Amino acid sequence: MNLPAVEAPPPFDRDDLEHSRPVRWDRTADTAGAAAAFAALVAELEQSETRTRRRKAKAQERLTATLTAFVLDLFAEAKADPSLFLVYSRDENAYAPSRYGNRFVTSTAVLTVADFLLGAGYAEGARGFLNRSANPFGGTGGVGRRSRIRATPRLVALLDAHGITTGDLCTLQSTETIHLKSRAGRRQTKPLIEYADTPETHAMRAELAAVNGLLSRTLIELEPGAKADDADSGAALDRTAVSLHRVFNEGSFAKGGRFYGGWWQRLGRAARAGLRLNGEATVELDFRSLHTRLCYQLEGQPLPLDVDPYVLDGEPQYPRELVKGALNRLISAAPGRTLRAPKGAEKERWRGLLAILPARHSAIARWFRAERVLELQRYDGDIAAAVLTDLTAQGIPCLPVHDSFIVRRSDEVALGLAMNRAYWTQAGRHGATTALPAIAGWSSPAVEAEVRSMLGFGE
Repeated sequence: MNLPAVEAPPPFDRDDLEHSRPVRWDRTADTAGAAAAFAALVAELEQSETRTRRRKAKAQERLTATLTAFVLDLFAEAKADPSLFLVYSRDENAYAPSRYGNRFVTSTAVLTVADFLLGAGYAEGARGFLNRSANPFGGTGGVGRRSRIRATPRLVALLDAHGITTGDLCTLQSTETIHLKSRAGRRQTKPLIEYADTPETHAMRAELAAVNGLLSRTLIELEPGAKADDADSGAALDRTAVSLHRVFNEGSFAKGGRFYGGWWQRLGRAARAGLRLNGEATVELDFRSLHTRLCYQLEGQPLPLDVDPYVLDGEPQYPRELVKGALNRLISAAPGRTLRAPKGAEKERWRGLLAILPARHSAIARWFRAERVLELQRYDGDIAAAVLTDLTAQGIPCLPVHDSFIVRRSDEVALGLAMNRAYWTQAGRHGATTALPAIAGWSSPAVEAEVRSMLGFGE
């Protein structure tokens, strides 16, 4: 097998290294080619060592599993964006046993594999650092960066030669799909925390297993020529990321619960229009003004379908998008927090809008500046779960993007029905008055009318 020669690694500047993401330790591939490639790499790693005793069976299993996950993630990113680095830690405390990690990944195995890949020319990168000295300007010290690594053409050529493609990559079934994060201050990360399982977490995990099982058997792609970059960073997307998980916040399963993990969620709305499921064009339906309408629903005063809460009658100086932004910020804000004007908005107009909204939306004023947005995310997360479970039971693959859902065009009616059923069911659980949800994105008025007719609501 002819592989590219090992070359001296080039220096990297800060911008190079900051173009990065964390390593995914949940990679696997169940093909003969993958098994042969990893057996060859493990054998080469062992030949490069100076050990006098063979590893015990458990240590050997951990080494192989760690190498498999590490190499497959390097390979996947090399195919998606060769310039992007993967972030990993060389601190043994970063690999403590946890429900969220690959149980076979240990600090010893990670460092052994990383050093081998770098030394053999299969990868390039830079060691991390930690400056433990105090901050001379005050505040906390301990500034540092974790280590970076990315595949070289040599590693890509090896896996290519064994017939491995990104289509062979899949997610370990043991990966935790119900995540709970702690509370953190502004601009700080919210670490995942352990929790005791309950009948509810078991049920949510089982529902996600069924949804992810169907998605893993679904061909999710973009039509030729459609933009496939991350809408925020412009980096190429890892299209093997199709497994969903739910994230709850502030140490409480009453807060949050939205779905994350799908690569399509990083696309802009225009790019999502180019998605295809099993070769068929798609449609995206979304719950219009969901959080504001949920507030009214939960107050027992549901808004009629023809009322747009983001339009203020008699106040043409306040554009719809500005009102939308103000309402969402009021619902998200903590008590006493100053809400700065959005970029490009006149400060006086913004202050005037914030002053009149509590009166114009007095029925839901108690939701303003109460920092209750995570409660609403629990409601919309449960609605999304109900939609996904409903459609999965029918064998219909569905891609969630928080309050919107993407299906094949032939499944549009089924999606519309599922969204209505989910909204009614979840609102009813919380004692809210039942009303039709506002749904946008229909491919035609005729399809919307068909769904309403099937629900028993004519024109």
